[in-house]
Amino acid sequence: MDKQIFTVCTTDRINGALALFDSLKEASFSKFYVFYIGDMSGCRFEVDPRIEFVSSREVIGEGGEYQGKYELLSLTERCCHLKVHALHYMLKLNGDRDVSLLYADSDIYFFDNNLEFMEGSWSVLLTPHLTPDNQRDASEWATLMKSGTYNAGLFVVKAGAVGRAFCDYWINCVNTDCSIDYFRNVNADQKWLDLVPTLFYGVKISNDAGLNLGHWRVDKTDEVSCQGEVFFVGDAVIRCFHFSGYSFDQLPLVSCHSALIAEKGSALRRMAETYSSKMEMYKEFNQPLGFKLGNRFRFTKFLFRLRNFLVKFVV
Repeated sequence: MDKQIFTVCTTDRINGALALFDSLKEASFSKFYVFYIGDMSGCRFEVDPRIEFVSSREVIGEGGEYQGKYELLSLTERCCHLKVHALHYMLKLNGDRDVSLLYADSDIYFFDNNLEFMEGSWSVLLTPHLTPDNQRDASEWATLMKSGTYNAGLFVVKAGAVGRAFCDYWINCVNTDCSIDYFRNVNADQKWLDLVPTLFYGVKISNDAGLNLGHWRVDKTDEVSCQGEVFFVGDAVIRCFHFSGYSFDQLPLVSCHSALIAEKGSALRRMAETYSSKMEMYKEFNQPLGFKLGNRFRFTKFLFRLRNFLVKFVV
């Protein structure tokens, strides 16, 4: 079975996509696609021949069927919208070939490049925010339910009838609404995944605690450990860590969405510093977006974000 990987980013954060590729460069796969929003016309650099850059304009034009609402989407929401259309592009490109397609957000970094989790007798693999070894109280469950049961930052889809049907469903969803609006129970592309296991046969829910690990599944620094270059969360090997809401200058804070601290000298701190160094290494390849978001958009999104914060954390 052929394995291919794809990600989505804006051109001012190309370094995230390249850091993701760097973390997987020793793995066994044939192609790595970077679907981007922005302008790369001035980009002149040599990369691994397995990497291919694809503009959002090639995939959805200026918003596709979502044109009327597209201008009101934030960059994050536009990336979520592009992600689903990128999956459609990948399925169409591969036709009936025996291929497994891994999507990973460009803020994910792999610490174990064994891609055996892409193999199996299922058609769609989803990664939940919580696994059976996570214990949470009802208030935390409620917050996660607003975000969605599954994390859309990493999933695997096999080419075939079920994979195409799943993609058609998801495209219809994000073309209907791809905004982040907790008041209306919508969270871009992610919340729509909640219905997938009941709508399609052949959907597997991963219980691998080390796959797509993020701040939502780690409470304390000492939950993460290491033996040499192998990292663990509990007894599970950490395949990849999702650095959602992470920025270089905020350490020891792991994410702006969480109070999780990566204490100095800890395994979690080593992971964050490794990721930071790779992001810094590829920073020179970032390109200007080539467009600006209008003032109407900025004011509207400020109101949305304020309301989302109140709904998610206060109400």
